[in-house]
Amino acid sequence: GQAHVNGLVYTHATGDKLAIHLVNYDYNIDNDSFPEFGPVTVTLRLPDGFDLAGKRVRFISPDFEEPQAVEYQVADRRATFTIPRLYIYGIIAVERAATTSGS
Repeated sequence: GQAHVNGLVYTHATGDKLAIHLVNYDYNIDNDSFPEFGPVTVTLRLPDGFDLAGKRVRFISPDFEEPQAVEYQVADRRATFTIPRLYIYGIIAVERAATTSGS
């Protein structure tokens, strides 16, 4: 079945970027640890005027050496993102896809 993550989701949108901060608050004081969850699905309403078309979506976390690609779907202005796992903290970063210029 599905596990429930007791956490905080904070979004911050500026221009063509969106940052979704994920914090796991399921700290176990008895053994000084956090449970690991994954995969984790986050669904939220996109800010007015924000479009995911042409954007790169990555999950950035100290749990991974490199940013991880994020799968997502959009329906009725609601985006659903799936990250591989969440241990303590991570950011789903949405930004314009890198382009190469021939200058």
